Amino acid sequence: MTRFSIEEPPLEGEEPEGDNEMPEPPDMGDDPPVEAYEERGISVIPKRAEDAPIASVMERSASFDTGYQQVPGVLVLTDEQQKILRAPIPDADIDVKPSGELFMSQTRYRRIFSDAFGVGAWGLRPVGPPTREQEPTPHVSQEWALFVTGRFVSQAWGEQDFVMGTNQLTYATALEGAKSTALTRCAKDLNIASELWDRHYTEKWKAENCVQVWVEGKKTPQWRRKDAPPFYKETGFVNAPASASGSPRTAPQAQTQARAPEKAPAPPGGGIRIAEVIPKTFTKRDGSEGRSWVVLDSNGVKYETVLPSLGKAAGDACSSGAAVRIESEPNGNYPRKLQRVEVIS
Repeated sequence: MTRFSIEEPPLEGEEPEGDNEMPEPPDMGDDPPVEAYEERGISVIPKRAEDAPIASVMERSASFDTGYQQVPGVLVLTDEQQKILRAPIPDADIDVKPSGELFMSQTRYRRIFSDAFGVGAWGLRPVGPPTREQEPTPHVSQEWALFVTGRFVSQAWGEQDFVMGTNQLTYATALEGAKSTALTRCAKDLNIASELWDRHYTEKWKAENCVQVWVEGKKTPQWRRKDAPPFYKETGFVNAPASASGSPRTAPQAQTQARAPEKAPAPPGGGIRIAEVIPKTFTKRDGSEGRSWVVLDSNGVKYETVLPSLGKAAGDACSSGAAVRIESEPNGNYPRKLQRVEVIS
């Protein structure tokens, strides 16, 4: 039964009588409607938050919708804020998905918002509860609204691929991914990275900065930046020169080209040399940025490490041309995990 505190204040200029008791509420069952008390001039206040009627998530979402639609287009921006929001995106901040879509890290979007409005002066608010769908692929989705200095700016749906029961992604991480997707879509209404949604710009940028490559096990070509490290089991460029037989390289032919050995070979002549060290950045699950180093030795074996000390040791050996002894261990379908780099000459 819901408990209420009943208060009936005295009329103005009238002193309450000491022996009078508060009126009893009418007998209307376990949950009398609040209107029944208000008609008698009695204010009804829940004693505690847990005693108040509990609205469903959908009811709260519906009431939320009507709250911000009353104040569209009232966000006033300074010239400096507009300059920050509309600034061209540096090439270094743009990446490409293997399927060919250009994107910018959600971390970069958040930094632009914070630079323009200040940390804590903007945020996303859920419009409704998350949903799980199976078509076209299993994913979670949720609608979010963007607020800046308390003003509604935009709203959009975000989604994230998710298959329950796998170890690749937790449900909480999938919801965080959906939120980040919604943020990038809301940012369009403030002209943040708007060029990434312009087909003419994206096609030109990809032609100048990206390549298509064949990857063993993939039926279609994969996109990557020209300055990005090769994919694991990458076999060649899509527009590679003709093969020795005179015919253009195709996906099946490309897959017969040299492949990285499953195990690191024994160091010839007491050592091997490091041919290249490629630093790269990635986004961690918590949204922060991480760094790793991809190392390619003179035998074509690829390694990777997230330890700055190993990355520096490999870079120094590569620059000096010194022979080294490398210790590593297998890492599934990824580059071997670099454990030690020892200079021997």
